Amino acid sequence: MDEIKSKPIKNVGMVTDAQWIDLNKDGFQDLVVVGEWMPLKVFINTNGELSDRSSDYVEPRTEGLWNCVLATDIDKDGDIDLVAGNYGINNQIKASVDQPANLYYGDYDNNGSIDPIMEYYVFDSRYPYPTRDELTEQLPSFKKRFVNYKSYAGAKINDVLTPEEIKKSKILVAFTLKTSVFRYDSGKFRTEALPIEFQFAPVFSLATMDVNDDGKMDIVSGGNLTGTRARTGKLTGNYGVVGINNGRGKFSTMKSAQSGLSLRGDVRHLIVLDNLLIAGINNSRLAIFRK
Repeated sequence: MDEIKSKPIKNVGMVTDAQWIDLNKDGFQDLVVVGEWMPLKVFINTNGELSDRSSDYVEPRTEGLWNCVLATDIDKDGDIDLVAGNYGINNQIKASVDQPANLYYGDYDNNGSIDPIMEYYVFDSRYPYPTRDELTEQLPSFKKRFVNYKSYAGAKINDVLTPEEIKKSKILVAFTLKTSVFRYDSGKFRTEALPIEFQFAPVFSLATMDVNDDGKMDIVSGGNLTGTRARTGKLTGNYGVVGINNGRGKFSTMKSAQSGLSLRGDVRHLIVLDNLLIAGINNSRLAIFRK
């Protein structure tokens, strides 16, 4: 590929994955990017120079904790669609358009390092995510603000941070944690959440293959997250979810007993090679399944 001028993506965010696709069919490969606390981003390539055209191609409020993105034509209409793996909804953190999760960050103890503090909704009120121990481990001086656990029990972000600290904070937001399809329709990506089984755990890898030999490309997802704190618990509800395509880009999940797929651990990469599905798993051997 010829040299690409990439200045517009220099500070785009915490990128986790990207795909090159010719979105506007002009012969140049455009760039689609996802990441944590980021929306789906689209950069159009014009003669080797990228420009941020996300607002032209993506619906607003797609910010999430995205881990991966896959480009594929799921409905066989000739346009490239996207499937993106998110954090899932089987955990303590909740996020929606009406009740987003927020990440405040700044150097609150003036030691030269960034201190992140997340908040999310519990019913209709927002609370900081870290416990008092987690907060004061990062910010020991905050022990003076919360001298005991009782004083922190009902604290809101306005109690944790002073007005001056909030004013100087930068804030990231997440509106959705659902692994989703971005269907390309009428010049724009439309977001559709995948079935609930895809939401049981974080999805870190996606692949397409015709699982049931009906001529339609199905979706296989892998993921999980075991490196969590004890109070959170391990997020291991994804044993390899298979989504069967009805031919129009709508998916229903296949039971594990029927698919024969059983992926345990932190799955971080899926590769389809002929009739083989190969899974790369952290701290484990490759898992190989034959169709």
